[in-house]
Amino acid sequence: MKSTPHYFRIGIGSDGKTEFNFESFLDTVRKDRVLVIGVSGKSHFGDGKGSFVDHYIQKDAFGPWNEMDDSGEDFVEGVHDPSSNLIFLHLKNFHDGSNLLHGIQKMKDMGVQAYLAQGRETTVLMNLFLFHVCHIVIIHFPSPHFDTSYVQLFKTVETLRWEFMSQISKIMNCCDFPQEKVTNGRFLTPRLLFYFPTPPQALRVLYTYDENNSKRKEVEKYQDIQMFESNLSSDIICLWNRASMSSVTLFKIPIRQEFCFVELSQSKVLHHDIFTFDWNELYKSLGSFEINDDYDSPFVPYYEDIALDESRKNRNFSRFLNNHISWMWSRAKGNSNGNWEFPTSEQWYLVAKNMFDFFCCPLNNEELRRSNKMESYVNVIKHVSKSICSMALPRALDKYEDGLPSHYLEEYHNIKLLQAMSVLSIHARGPCAVEYAKTLQEECTYYWASSRQQCEAVSLSGKHCIKRIHGDEEIHSSNYVFNSACNCGKTQISRADPFNIKEANFDFYFRLEDGCCQDMEHWELPFKNPSDNLHLSRISIVEDLMHLSDTLDQLSIEDSNQKSQTEFEGIGYNVLTEEEFTKDLSPELPYWSLIHMGPSSKYSHSSGLNQPGFLGNYKHLLSWDIPITKTDLTILKEKWSNLVDTAVKKMTFNPRGDGVEMGILAKVFFGCEYECSRGHRFIANSPDFKASSSKSSSRGISTRGFGAQVAESYMPLYITCCCSSRRSIAVGQLMRIHVVTPKAPINVNLLPKVMPTEGGPVFVTGCMEPIKLPPNTYWIIRLPFLYSSKDGGIHLPPIKVNETNSGKLLQGFINVTEEFEDD
Repeated sequence: MKSTPHYFRIGIGSDGKTEFNFESFLDTVRKDRVLVIGVSGKSHFGDGKGSFVDHYIQKDAFGPWNEMDDSGEDFVEGVHDPSSNLIFLHLKNFHDGSNLLHGIQKMKDMGVQAYLAQGRETTVLMNLFLFHVCHIVIIHFPSPHFDTSYVQLFKTVETLRWEFMSQISKIMNCCDFPQEKVTNGRFLTPRLLFYFPTPPQALRVLYTYDENNSKRKEVEKYQDIQMFESNLSSDIICLWNRASMSSVTLFKIPIRQEFCFVELSQSKVLHHDIFTFDWNELYKSLGSFEINDDYDSPFVPYYEDIALDESRKNRNFSRFLNNHISWMWSRAKGNSNGNWEFPTSEQWYLVAKNMFDFFCCPLNNEELRRSNKMESYVNVIKHVSKSICSMALPRALDKYEDGLPSHYLEEYHNIKLLQAMSVLSIHARGPCAVEYAKTLQEECTYYWASSRQQCEAVSLSGKHCIKRIHGDEEIHSSNYVFNSACNCGKTQISRADPFNIKEANFDFYFRLEDGCCQDMEHWELPFKNPSDNLHLSRISIVEDLMHLSDTLDQLSIEDSNQKSQTEFEGIGYNVLTEEEFTKDLSPELPYWSLIHMGPSSKYSHSSGLNQPGFLGNYKHLLSWDIPITKTDLTILKEKWSNLVDTAVKKMTFNPRGDGVEMGILAKVFFGCEYECSRGHRFIANSPDFKASSSKSSSRGISTRGFGAQVAESYMPLYITCCCSSRRSIAVGQLMRIHVVTPKAPINVNLLPKVMPTEGGPVFVTGCMEPIKLPPNTYWIIRLPFLYSSKDGGIHLPPIKVNETNSGKLLQGFINVTEEFEDD
């Protein structure tokens, strides 16, 4: 039927295109001329700002219950009432309480500022649409105060309207409208009305009861509310003039008519609870306001104060609105030039669809949304924030540049950047703070990287290169030096802090050999070419390596086919654990060194080691008496007469004895040499050795009898040097093992194995069998300066030595076997 209202919705679909479902009823109203009323503004949750339409058309259209069922999206809902030829449009956006409630999740995803900016943008575009397709626009305010933020909103809409007038006029040109309508881009300039459903607290209608007849009495507030409306209208006009809104052509305010309406009671529209609203309607439908003495109900006392509607029928918003509607219909009938002629339903729906598509469809309004005016309104907080942050940025930059060295590391750059960020965070405010923080980071990073960036290379001892960032061809330098001796120990110079394992364990010693120990005999320790791709099988061991016997003959070694082959590349040393021994693993370069210093006579036990850096008290090797047990006295007199000549001078000599009872001893001298970074060198005589610089040790350490003890135990890799003090601790590292073999039918065997950390990897020379040193010789084996495991980790000397971090030269590094065969 023609009198039945038609409902429709204008919004954006999931595909980003405009959805406008008016075709189903257009045929029934195609030629009818219509007057369009738009409703915009703000509302509470559950407060339908379009509820007055229900009272006007006596149908359910935009009641408060509809506010509860939407999805939180911005759209325009409409109702076409054919009986009155009116179209009502209800704008629903984030200013409505129900939409804002749905927007909480969006706030979490987008951030509050981004969500509010998007909401303000949609509000501008939707109001642009309303002011181009409506004849009357009603602004709904939930409180009895005019929201001054609408002044800026109207200015923004006005500016955008004129900025895009050419495109808007093209839309109006789609129908046969008078030229004035096409030029203005709309049917006519709409009237602007203001609706305040909630009166001030002091002006709200109150109800009392006469004690004698229990009749409800209304306290009259009618004249007061009219005065309030008049004052409110005057304030709005005054605000309009101060804000230069009098020249705005976006709308017209009917100054000669009432354009503000304030309700006497908030109960008509403001229903925060659907159930309360239903009970109110049920109670009012009883049709009687008299209460009998016999009537007792728990509902009456509760609802009589908050739910009863004021009974004055000649004052309501429907009557107020109808006055304006009637005036506009009469003006249209009395105007013959066509400018006040209302569009037909067909014309209006076509224009409305195109207008909404232009203003609100994201596929078409990119230019609108990028407008400077839109940007300034949507991101008003951002503009204020930008102004504040732009003043804070120079302060933060000054803080970063204050006291900077000529060049510095990234770590120091980050510290200074953090200080600058702290200054920025104190002064910067708003959403631009994050953007300016990124700008600050970029500018500080550019300032550092362009001229002040320090080389980030770290030496093996953990110290940074002090040079500016440079290419690979330039040598790194930490400006830190060690005093170190060469392979043989005769030459001691300062060495630069090494930055790679090759420099630490090979290059430095290789350079020192020229002019010092180059011509000495070197024992060829195995090493591999770094370019070789060696696949090495692991060997399982039966017994614990910590309890290895003196010779490898006691070891039971078997191939392990169950373990996969492992490729070792770039490893500084061979790696062992206590459960496995690595076969045929060699260092990439000769990181160990074994040098023949000459005959045993090169060492004088009375004077000790004659090399630079040795402390006077700790330069004597340990003596180790080895009994000759597998020889005949006749053979000894023939080949090793020196042993017999020495033995006959002692009371223990027994020429008729056999083995140990014969009393012939060979004396082996050896010692573990420690060297600190200051160049101090000393020989330790026991695992619990403690160096001392006191006068009590001026005669040196005891060496007699300690050789056998040391040979049968482990020695620490690190010992606190005697040059240490409370303020500065120097750590001596085991760097060399001196061995003086006697002129006797024995071989001294070397098999050093080093464990830098407790339970860590074990490093060896690469020799599978012990190194047999010939008789009557003096040898020095130099250990690595730094230890690098196969995963690339560097085992640095501890800052302070204790039992858990002293490292170990494992037990069995030296032993003796008798040799009877002739050379």
